Amino acid sequence: MQHKPNSLKQLALQKFKKNFWGVFSCFFLVFVGVIAVFAYVIAPDNTKHANQMHLSIHSKKPGFKVTMLSI
Repeated sequence: MQHKPNSLKQLALQKFKKNFWGVFSCFFLVFVGVIAVFAYVIAPDNTKHANQMHLSIHSKKPGFKVTMLSI
């Protein structure tokens, strides 16, 4: 005698587990989510003064050029 699931949740989970691409996509999304959460730990930004903002250039569009005096 075969046991049949009683709830719709169990039925849906059984059908989902039979679908290879659905399970693969779910694991891929979880993997990408974990990478997104731990991205800074995986590849930290060790740039000196990376968070420094100069008021004269903070609102300019990307790609503009400026000459700065560095001491």
